Amino acid sequence: MLKKFNALPEKLRAVILAPESSDVLKAIAKSNNITGDMNFKKLRRYTTLILAGIVPITMFRQTLEDELRIDEDNARKIAIEVRDKIFMRVKDELRKLHKLE
Repeated sequence: MLKKFNALPEKLRAVILAPESSDVLKAIAKSNNITGDMNFKKLRRYTTLILAGIVPITMFRQTLEDELRIDEDNARKIAIEVRDKIFMRVKDELRKLHKLE
């Protein structure tokens, strides 16, 4: 896993490690009533796995729905917020990583 992380572009590594990313995810979780430390950890884990290219970005909403046990609308809302507040900061790198060009 460390080898995969070190192979990522610098901008992706920086976003993964940035305390601001965790703060943004906490705010998203709070505003969407994602309660409990375990659910926050799942949101953070799957966001990181998307940023690392391990989970396909196209599966983010479905993964949130399944792992957080929330309905499709709430999962979509959270996925959009994460996209807008975190993923868009590194959109070019994510497009390359997930081969979306």
